Amino acid sequence: MGEKDEILHREFKETLRDHELRIRKLEDITHELKYQLMNIGKSQADLKAIVLDINREQSKHLEALMSNIIKLTNNAVNKHSEIKLLDRKELWAIVALIIGALISMVTKGGL
Repeated sequence: MGEKDEILHREFKETLRDHELRIRKLEDITHELKYQLMNIGKSQADLKAIVLDINREQSKHLEALMSNIIKLTNNAVNKHSEIKLLDRKELWAIVALIIGALISMVTKGGL
């Protein structure tokens, strides 16, 4: 082999080593990215569980609140059976406004 061939051979070996190092780095990065993606997926699952728990709690509280409003309204109506029909409509309009406000707060994350 001539001197020129040896130089080409060394350059080829260096290029080959450089490519092998790049491939190894890419493989390492790929493994790291897979691990990070798995962690992100796990975190999303954890967050979903937390949100579902909070939603269940809010639903329970909203149900209890609605039940109390209905009880209070029924008690008020029963105590004041002499209330005119117009007054009852006003009372139910107020209750509807309160319920609408509560639902609006829940859907916007206020509770």
